[in-house]
Amino acid sequence: MNEKARATRWRAKQVAEGGKPIGVTLTPGAALALESLQTSFHCSQRAAISLALELAAGHPELVHLSSDIGQEVGAQPSDCTSRRMEDMEQRLEQLEAMLAAKHEQERESSLEGSAREAKEVLITFTARQMLEHGERMSRVQLYTLARQHNMPVQLTQHEYNVFISYHMDRIREMMRTLKERTQ
Repeated sequence: MNEKARATRWRAKQVAEGGKPIGVTLTPGAALALESLQTSFHCSQRAAISLALELAAGHPELVHLSSDIGQEVGAQPSDCTSRRMEDMEQRLEQLEAMLAAKHEQERESSLEGSAREAKEVLITFTARQMLEHGERMSRVQLYTLARQHNMPVQLTQHEYNVFISYHMDRIREMMRTLKERTQ
């Protein structure tokens, strides 16, 4: 009896503070949602319902969305939740794909930049060696010197020969520039 009187006093206090007493019968899906809220926020049924109503009042776009979903024929709350989860998973996959593409693009641009720098270093080294030892210096000697000086040289002598042939105009231009600087 004391328990009943205490509950009655508590309800009266809540009403006096501006609360509104209501009686609600929940659908099975809403009852599950209420249990989920109680578990998530570690609160009473009253607190969970109040929280949900305050959230709905603060975000009417969510209420509109959920009322559209609920109007589908035979829609169960679990269907709505699974659709929302699928939508969130798709968005997450799109974000992950965008991030992966961005990281790949950054990595490729840094690799291209590194390759370009290595090519310039090798061209400069080759031009200096040819200027110092003469343009008729054998390519075998150039390749050996580049390896000894830890230059970013190609793996084989043949690849280095092709590199020199392909960039010979740039090497000669670099030799002229270096020669002009020393005079």
